[in-house]
Amino acid sequence: MRLSIPFAFGLVLVAGCGDDSKATPDAAKPSIDAFEQPPVTLQSKEGGEIRLEWISQGGMTTARMGAYFYKTMTPAKFDFPAFPGCVEMRQRDHWPLAQGTITPLDVGDVVLVPKTGTPFKMARTMNTKDAFQRPHELWWQKPSTIGTPQAGDADTYLPPNESYDVVFTGSADWPHQIHKDAAFMPERWTPTSPDALQAATLTRNQDFTVTYTPVTSSKLPPGARVNTFMAFVGTPNIGPIVACQEEGTDGSMTVPAAMVNIILDHSGAVVNGEAGPGTGGRFVRQQLTHQLFELTNGTEVDEASRKRVDVLTIYCYNNAWVAAP
Repeated sequence: MRLSIPFAFGLVLVAGCGDDSKATPDAAKPSIDAFEQPPVTLQSKEGGEIRLEWISQGGMTTARMGAYFYKTMTPAKFDFPAFPGCVEMRQRDHWPLAQGTITPLDVGDVVLVPKTGTPFKMARTMNTKDAFQRPHELWWQKPSTIGTPQAGDADTYLPPNESYDVVFTGSADWPHQIHKDAAFMPERWTPTSPDALQAATLTRNQDFTVTYTPVTSSKLPPGARVNTFMAFVGTPNIGPIVACQEEGTDGSMTVPAAMVNIILDHSGAVVNGEAGPGTGGRFVRQQLTHQLFELTNGTEVDEASRKRVDVLTIYCYNNAWVAAP
């Protein structure tokens, strides 16, 4: 069962070059909807994550994808950041940055199937870290192609304003499954201040406000919502430091001065395990949806043991920020 929820955490840190392999699922195989149960919730145990990111940076665009799933994790779940609003994220003790003791689940190949775009089979990857520096014994990915001749594949695999199916091709541990309409990419949107190519200036003791042109996702699934998100990292790759999220897409978002000061004070070189003051970094502006589905092999389980998969579908602009002189 899929569930749309009102807000969630998403962040883009661009890295790597991607695999453009493709696969088409066997449409004759049964859908996971055959195993419908009452919906999992944010209070359910964590079962993994699927993150689909349309990224614009420096005039180039790329699709980036990642997926991982748990047989078990100890502890079974972590608390969510205190959204809506801005929160400090330097302590990696909240979802999705906190890491438990994990036994990975092999679901076979992971294939994304958009309505109008090109299906994509994510690359099976062992014993590496993702863009958040979270280690994975087993996960699936499609890296960013920013900075390479292959850049520009964002609309190929992640077209806006539509839902996507996610296919697990199956393994000895897990059955073939089709998760119909598991993800929804928001409609194409445009930042205005700063624009898609401009750096932002952060000034100590002053609020920082961004603006954009609001749009409507006309094909948004019933009960789902597009939210606005922003996060800041330092140089080199310090963070995330502060993250902000608000419900809906009203055309602007403001980071309070106190949070601006935290970004400036903790975005520089690390000394004795602590990042000091910095002069610049990257920040992301996102419109995203967050949906849930149950990680189930089709058998009945007791309520306490049920696990959720968080599906983040993100339309993102990645820009530089600099500290005011």
